[in-house]
Amino acid sequence: MSSIIPAANTFPNTNPSSINRILDDLNIYFSLYSSEIKVYDVNAINSMIENILFTIIGERNFEPEFGSNIMGLLYEPCDEQTAKYIELEIFNALTRWMPYIKVDMSKTIAVARPELGEFRVVIYYVILFSGLRGKMNLKLIQ
Repeated sequence: MSSIIPAANTFPNTNPSSINRILDDLNIYFSLYSSEIKVYDVNAINSMIENILFTIIGERNFEPEFGSNIMGLLYEPCDEQTAKYIELEIFNALTRWMPYIKVDMSKTIAVARPELGEFRVVIYYVILFSGLRGKMNLKLIQ
């Protein structure tokens, strides 16, 4: 069985009252890890990225093409070739469903860790209309 564990946030927690908020989204970890019901800017983008990458294509009835094939790739061998496919799937899914960010593929990387049966992924991106830069760490467990 595959599972997804979001890695710890790697950027400082921003106080929404002290910045100019550009984006907001509901905090999917509201009752588990946080008392904040909304997330802002880079945190909101990270929430949206998780939603896209971990939704299986065909899972949504009225949006059957939404999502990515990341979950399917977790059933492939844990090697560098699959890691490259994961990088490509991330780029394709985020380019299609999040046209307001640009994924920096020169820095974005997926690393296979076969001894642990997992992939470590780091996604770098820029929010196009604000210039904010973001980074997201993921651990994909087979």
